[in-house]
Amino acid sequence: MDADRWSLLALPPLDASLLEALFADMPVTVNVPAERTPDAVTSALAEAEIVVGDWSGALTLSAAQVAAAKRLAFVQQPSVGVDSLDVDDPPFGRAAGGMTGGAVRRRQCRRPIEAEQKRD
Repeated sequence: MDADRWSLLALPPLDASLLEALFADMPVTVNVPAERTPDAVTSALAEAEIVVGDWSGALTLSAAQVAAAKRLAFVQQPSVGVDSLDVDDPPFGRAAGGMTGGAVRRRQCRRPIEAEQKRD
């Protein structure tokens, strides 16, 4: 893993090359699960520091998956609501500006400082 780049796990139902193009200007290495299954997501979460969730609801994140993802610092859910995130009371907020009414939300996991320390 490159120390200057975050490991991003992308779950949206898009082709991997499109996802890589979407994040090309960011200091991230984009990964996708080997398959669109819960087991593949769990496996891919092991090295993920950032997750972009699946707005279709086909791939969800359970509390157990998040708890096992020791490097995870941030989860972005690009949808209205957070129904696909089964996590008890993490801090969350909505993006400021442009969209209102919670149309864009982000949820942060419990260990952002620990994740940053592990990167050093």
